[in-house]
Formats: sequence, structure tokens, C-alpha cells
Amino acid sequence: MTTAGISVDGLEPGFDQEGERQNPVWGDPSFRRIPRDTPQDRIRAWHLHLNNRDILADVNVVLPLNRFAELEAEGAIGSLAPTAYSFMGYQAAGANEWREKYAPQVAGLMKDEAVDLALLTPA
Repeated sequence: MTTAGISVDGLEPGFDQEGERQNPVWGDPSFRRIPRDTPQDRIRAWHLHLNNRDILADVNVVLPLNRFAELEAEGAIGSLAPTAYSFMGYQAAGANEWREKYAPQVAGLMKDEAVDLALLTPA
């Protein structure tokens, strides 16, 4: 998981930047799916509080899927789930909706994928 507000081009819509521009203490509380084999050129970054240029150059700075895949190949860790999840880290006014709606949804999706451990890479 990451709080970098990234998405995959063509998979799901980006995070709501306009809502955040209109209300600077609000952050889009929803989530986006990031398949583990997503190529770098399909990553999009939506976070208004980060330098998205670095993320667009190398998503591993906020979601180290390639590094985890290397550890998996070496046998240092078990298998990676097929899906990672991205949230918008800035959740001042949207925290209740995130906690009550979206976090449980992602927990259910991860349970369906038999995830035993989740790592959060904060942005």
C-alpha cells in the first residue's frame, strides 16, 4: 500500500484533485488498484502535496514493487499479492469516510487475495 495517490492509466480514474483544490483540507478518501506487474509508463500521480515528478520517474520511491519482486525472487520473502493499493495520504476532512468505507473495502480485497501482511509505504 502507498499513500502517494497514484493510479494506473486506463485502469481506474485518477484521484479527485479538483475537490482538493476547492477544499484544501479535503483529500480524496477512495483507493486505486495497482497490479504488481504495472509498467512504469502507465503510472499516474495525483497528489497535490508531493513532488510527483519523482514518482513518475520511478514509482519505487513510493511503492517499491520492483524491490519486493526482487526479494520474492531471491526467496527472502514469500509471494507478493497480485494487487497493491494506493490511497491519497492527505486525509484531513475525508478521514471518516476513508476509515468507515474504503479501508474496510481494501481489507476485504486483500483478504480475498490471501494477504498475510501489508506494508504501508508512506509518501
